[in-house]
Amino acid sequence: MAQLVSDKEFIDTWTRLKSPSKVAKALGITIRRVYARRITLAEKGILLPTVPTNGQAPRFSDDTAAKMHFERRRDVEVKNGHVIIFSDPHFYPDSNLIAQDALLALIRELKPKAVLCGGDALDGTQISRYDPTRGWHQPPSIAEQLACMTARMTEIRKAAKGAVTMMTLGNHDARLSRYLAVNAPHVENLPGTCLEDYIPSWPLSWTVRINNNTVLRHRNQAGMLHLQAQKAGCHYVHGHLHRLNIHAQAQYDKFLYSVDCGSFADPSSDAFDYSEDGPPHVQGFAVLTYKDGELLWPELCYIQNGKAFFRGATI
Repeated sequence: MAQLVSDKEFIDTWTRLKSPSKVAKALGITIRRVYARRITLAEKGILLPTVPTNGQAPRFSDDTAAKMHFERRRDVEVKNGHVIIFSDPHFYPDSNLIAQDALLALIRELKPKAVLCGGDALDGTQISRYDPTRGWHQPPSIAEQLACMTARMTEIRKAAKGAVTMMTLGNHDARLSRYLAVNAPHVENLPGTCLEDYIPSWPLSWTVRINNNTVLRHRNQAGMLHLQAQKAGCHYVHGHLHRLNIHAQAQYDKFLYSVDCGSFADPSSDAFDYSEDGPPHVQGFAVLTYKDGELLWPELCYIQNGKAFFRGATI
């Protein structure tokens, strides 16, 4: 069991094998426990990067996909089936795994055609415009946050198996490359300076368009939320606001849906200290279902009192 593996044994095994899957097998623990232990050690200042031994360029996770260049827009076609969209996870070592567990369970149950992230996978506390100390409170380092993000996103991608995975760029995600571009421009394009280096299976864009009738972007548009879809001229799905809701606008022959995916993040996480203990955001994510290419009424999975609910049942 994971708790019986000492830090020394774990570090020695990692140093020898340099692969989460191989370490899990050697120690007889789940790969999820391996990622969790890695994050715990990172909090102690012990970083254990994934380093290949076959002469290839360094990589930063078990995600071996080829890195794809940023595009303004990417398209997905789903004639019949589900698309799961989560947004604003702000992955942080202190976050609970309630939403993560619910997402993994629904991925296995619904077998979606696509799993999309609406952005802000990275929080980037120390490189934000807010006070990074919060009165000398020391947040997790950028390295620790990246390790946590990489582990969680890789776990989701592996659960999704053959599903399409994509991600829209959030304002927090942009902090890493923007900070380096402003403060260390000469390191541009070096390994590890882009978010894509850590999660290459989640190609980035400003927009993901589904079936030419649904648009996913990180930010909402200006104006009233119930008119987002009307303004876009199609179903409009976004994150950023952390509210989690659906607005349906009746047309003569159809509905137009405006969907706020809420926040995948734990609202009690220290990542949100900047809110000065204001009302918490709504934790959850969205499930879209398409029939003959048309979007049916969207559904929400939400977290309430420490439990995840979907279609009236706990997950």
